[in-house]
Amino acid sequence: MRKTLLTLVAVLLGFSTYAADIVENWEEKSSFGPTTNGGASAVKATSPLTDIEYSFMRACKAVPGQAALSAYLSFAGKPGAYVEFALPINCKEIKLKTTINTTATGKINILADGNTIQSAYAVGEGDKEYSVEIPEEYRKAGTVYRIARSAGTLQFASFTYVDDPAAEEPKGLSVPYSLTFDEPEKVEGYTSVCPYDRPKFAYIAKGVSPVYSGFNCVASKNLFSSNDIEYKDSWFISPAIKLEAGKKYIVKYTVGVTNQERAALGIFYGTEATAEAMTGTALEVTHYRGNGLLEGQLFTVSGTIEPEATGAYNIGFYDNTDKYCSARTILTDISVTEAASGKMPGEPADFTAVADKDGALSVALSAKAPTVDAEGNTLNELTALEFLRETTVIKTIENPTPGETYTYTDNEAVHGNSTYGVRAVNSAGNSNVVSQEVKAGLEIPNPPTDVAAHQSVAGSIKVTWHRPESGIFGTGFGNLSLIKTKVEVYDGDTLINTFEDLSGEDADLEINDGTADQKFYSLKVYAVTSGGPSLPVEVNAVPVGKPVALPYSEDFAGAVPAQLLYANNNENYTASWSFKDGYAFFTGRSYGSLASLYSGLISIPAESKKVALTLEYSNDARSYTGSVLSVLVNADGEWVELKSEEAPKEYTLMSVDLSEYAGKDIQYALRGKGGQYSYYIDVKNIKIADEEESGIDSIIADEAEGEAVYYDLMGRRVANPSAGKIYIKVLNGKAFRVLVK
Repeated sequence: MRKTLLTLVAVLLGFSTYAADIVENWEEKSSFGPTTNGGASAVKATSPLTDIEYSFMRACKAVPGQAALSAYLSFAGKPGAYVEFALPINCKEIKLKTTINTTATGKINILADGNTIQSAYAVGEGDKEYSVEIPEEYRKAGTVYRIARSAGTLQFASFTYVDDPAAEEPKGLSVPYSLTFDEPEKVEGYTSVCPYDRPKFAYIAKGVSPVYSGFNCVASKNLFSSNDIEYKDSWFISPAIKLEAGKKYIVKYTVGVTNQERAALGIFYGTEATAEAMTGTALEVTHYRGNGLLEGQLFTVSGTIEPEATGAYNIGFYDNTDKYCSARTILTDISVTEAASGKMPGEPADFTAVADKDGALSVALSAKAPTVDAEGNTLNELTALEFLRETTVIKTIENPTPGETYTYTDNEAVHGNSTYGVRAVNSAGNSNVVSQEVKAGLEIPNPPTDVAAHQSVAGSIKVTWHRPESGIFGTGFGNLSLIKTKVEVYDGDTLINTFEDLSGEDADLEINDGTADQKFYSLKVYAVTSGGPSLPVEVNAVPVGKPVALPYSEDFAGAVPAQLLYANNNENYTASWSFKDGYAFFTGRSYGSLASLYSGLISIPAESKKVALTLEYSNDARSYTGSVLSVLVNADGEWVELKSEEAPKEYTLMSVDLSEYAGKDIQYALRGKGGQYSYYIDVKNIKIADEEESGIDSIIADEAEGEAVYYDLMGRRVANPSAGKIYIKVLNGKAFRVLVK
C-alpha cells in the first residue's frame, strides 16, 4: 500500500485584505498547476493524476510584513462550491483532513459520477480526518469524484488517496474496438505525424471531395519530390488500447491508394503516440499498388499484435512513398479484435445485419454457426452463438448446431449507425467477432402538408394533415405508419399543451370544457420519426369556445372591435390590417401583398333561409386602382373564397350569400391584396343576418334631406335607375325597397 498526499489550496473567502495578492506561481504551493490573478471565483485546471479537469477556489498568500497565510481549501460562503478530480483506477480509499482553525459545522458530500457515496458533518473540530472507501463499481477509468459543500463553512488542510496495488489495470480503450469515421469527433483521439512538414492524415467528410467518393475517411497526400528527401512518410496513431500479454490481436483497416501508384504500408505499436515509440511490429512494411480511391477499389490490410506485457498500446498505421512516387492514400474502417487460437471456434459465416426497410427501429441478424475451430480442424464443441450490438451481447443462442443458420431481430435498435456483430463460444474461448455497421430508423422528416384546424365540437380542435413521404435528405418513407405527428397548442406566446405520438392524419384535441368564452389559439404541427421532429407548420387564428349568435355586427367604434378578430399580417410581402375609429384599415407597399382579418366563430341557425354577410368597402380614393378585397369562409376546416372584388373609390356595399352554411358554425376572413402601387382598403359596418334586414340596414342614409339616392340589390349606387327593376331607395334617412316604373 502506498499513499500520495495532495494539498488542495483555495482562497479565504471574505478575506478581502489579501484579495489582490493572489499566488502568482501556483506550483510553489501545489502540484495542481498554475492559477491566474484577480478575483475569488472558481477556476479550472487539470489534475496531475489524469487529464480530467476539476474546479477549485483560488489561493492567496500573506501581505508582505504580515504572517503567512496557510494554503487550504475553503467552501465558506460559496453555496454549491466543489472540487472535482479523478483518481487512479487502483484507488480504494480517500481521506480528508480539516484544518486546525475549522470553526463551523458544515455538511460535506463525497460523490462519484454524480452518485453520493458518503455524506458527513464536520463539527468544528480541527485536525480531524474523514475516511471514505471507494466502492468497487467506481474503481475504473473515467470516474469523476467530487467533494461538494451543501451547508456550513468547511476548510480542509489535505487530501490523500490510498492505492490498492492488486487492482492495477491499464487505462485505455477496450477490445473489440472499431472506428468507422462516421463523425469527425471519432478521430479526435488520434495523432497524425509526418516528418519534413509533409501533409498529415486529415479527416475528410463524405462528399467534401470527389476524389474520396461517398464515404468518410482520413487521407494523406504524399507529394512527389525530386530533392534529397528519400522518403515521404506519414503516421496515423490510435489512442491507447488495452491489450493483455499472452493474447493475439488482429488489427485491420481498409485502405485506398491512387491508381497504379506504389505505397509502402505497415502496422506498428508502442506505448506512446509518437513515431519513435512504434517499436512493435504487427505488419512489416509492404509495398502495394493501388486501384484508386473509390468504393470497390479499396482493399484490407491486417496485422497481428502479440504484446509481451499487459498494458495500453497505441497502434500506428504507417504510410510511405519513395521519392519517385506521388500517391494519395485514404484510410478507414479500423478494427482491433482478439484473435482466436487453439480449439476456440472459428468465425461464424454468412453474417448479415439488415435494418428494417421501412425505417422501423429494428435490425434483422443472421449468421451460420462455424464448423471448424480457429486452426481449421473440425469443431468438436460449440456452446453458444452470441449476437452483439456494439460490444453488448443482445442475444445468446445456446448450444447451436455447427453449420446451422440462426437469426435474431433486434427490436430495440438505436437510431443511426450501430455496429452489429456475432461470435461463437466454447470452453476454449470466443471466436473473432464478425461485424457490420448498420443504419437504423428514419431520417428527420420533411414537414407535414395540407395542415388545417378548426373547432369540431365546443372546446375541441380538429386538426388534419398529410404526413410527409420523405426525409430532409430525400430518402423515401416506405411505411408511413412509422411517422408520428406532434401538435403544440399556444395561447398567445404561451405553450399550454402538447399532443405527441399522434397516428394517422387527423386528431381531435380537447382545449377546454366547451363552456369558455371564445378566444384564438395557434398551433405548431410537426412530423416526427426516429430521426427527430421536422420543422413546424404553424396554424394561426383557430377560434375555440362558444360561437357568437346572429345577428352579428361590427362597426369598429372607437377603433376597438366588438367581436373576436385576428389580424394575420404580412402573409405575402408587406401588408397589414389595423383598426381605426369606425373601420378596419388594410394597407401595404408591395404589389400583390396579402394580409387577412379573421373572425371568430359565428353560429348560423339551422332554420335560416336567406343569410348574408354584408359590408361597406372602398379604397378611400387614396390609392391607385387594383387593390382587391376577398371574402373567405371556413366551415369544417376548409377555407373557401366566396367573393373577390376590386375596391372602388367610394364606399360600396358588398353582399355575400351564406345560406348554404345554415346549421353550421362559420369563420370568415377578409383578405386584402395590393394593387400596383401603394394601396389602401377601408372596411366598415360588417353584418351577418337575414338578407332582407342586412341588405337595407347596412346602407348608411347620409345623403341630404329630401334627396333620394338609389342602390341596386348588391349595394352599388345607381345614378339613373332603370324602369321595371327593384332598387333600394334612401330618402330622408330611411332605406326601403322600391320597384321603379
